Amino acid sequence: MMNAKSIYATPSNLDRVTSAFASAMSEFSNGMWIPFALVCAIGIGFWCVGHALESDGWVELYQIGGQAALDGYFATVHAAKLSMWGRMAEALSGRSVSIGGVWQGIGLFILFVIVPASSVLCLMGAAIAAFLKSGLQTRRR
Repeated sequence: MMNAKSIYATPSNLDRVTSAFASAMSEFSNGMWIPFALVCAIGIGFWCVGHALESDGWVELYQIGGQAALDGYFATVHAAKLSMWGRMAEALSGRSVSIGGVWQGIGLFILFVIVPASSVLCLMGAAIAAFLKSGLQTRRR
């Protein structure tokens, strides 16, 4: 038998938060993920173009200077132990043949910074909107 008072009781904040996150995840799975997948595909495209440009730079270096020039370049790059940011800076300053490092860096930045941050912010916004909406509905009763 149900208590008559429990019918009119307002839900707790924990219930509202749980239902808000469920609503946000439902919106995300019903199509909100598509723009993030497209941006992710763009990041992968930048990364692939970067690898292609870097390989093209190696081929050009091989055609111009032969195997010794290519070996010298690889020895210099591996001896410097450059990070992705270092490779990008070297390519932009003209001291490196791998301008593809810039494209790879942009692609990785899109993949690992922009897409996760924007998806988390979008989910938080949807959850907050659902939480506030559930609060407005309980106050009307």
